[in-house]
Amino acid sequence: MTKAPVFISTLVIFFQLFLFSPCCGQPNDSTYASPGGKLLLKFRNVEQGLVHEWDGNYIKYLCTFTNSQSGASFQGYYYDNVDKDKPPTNLNNLYGQFIWSPHEDFVIFPYEVGQDAPGTVQYDILSLNPALPWKDTSARMSMDLTSDSLFWLDSLTAIYNAHNDCDYGVDMFNGHKGEVITIRPSESPVGYNIVGLDSEMVVLITTFDNCIPLEDIKSFQPKIVSIKISTLREKYIH
Repeated sequence: MTKAPVFISTLVIFFQLFLFSPCCGQPNDSTYASPGGKLLLKFRNVEQGLVHEWDGNYIKYLCTFTNSQSGASFQGYYYDNVDKDKPPTNLNNLYGQFIWSPHEDFVIFPYEVGQDAPGTVQYDILSLNPALPWKDTSARMSMDLTSDSLFWLDSLTAIYNAHNDCDYGVDMFNGHKGEVITIRPSESPVGYNIVGLDSEMVVLITTFDNCIPLEDIKSFQPKIVSIKISTLREKYIH
């Protein structure tokens, strides 16, 4: 009779460890310094479980940004770490996928699996500078990051290949205002890729997207076009 309470208390402790232990070896809280050291990024595990439609585990993090000098926390963002076929991304690897603007005025979050329609890849951007006159503290961009296609014109402005399934265009993110500007829209099945740029001009090459008919691929002839960034005036070079 004296063993029952010990057995029950052991079960309670085991259940608590199972319920509150980090998923897949992930810590509940981890803090990383930004590349320039201006900010501290804290990941806090606020939810975890099974995403049935993906048949995989997920962890929801509250990402809090803190000024490393004053210690003041000023921005938070919920991020879902989901992977369909394997455990959620390790936090060290996840942090390595963040893209920080040169002076750490804003940050581009890694892609969140399952947040968009099929064929669409969008990234959330969070303002880290309260002085920037953004309408909202966050924005969204469609971007192809598989080919290192993000190019900085200045510390707040980036041009990038804006690729979705059947939509290969080129966009610019204006970090001064928190706005996405179309530099060259796609003309599916014809799209565009960046091949060169300077502070005034961007040079693109035409390509074909995922929706081009197979019979048209062999006859496709790429062309080169230059665009003046300030006016969006185009000139075909070849």
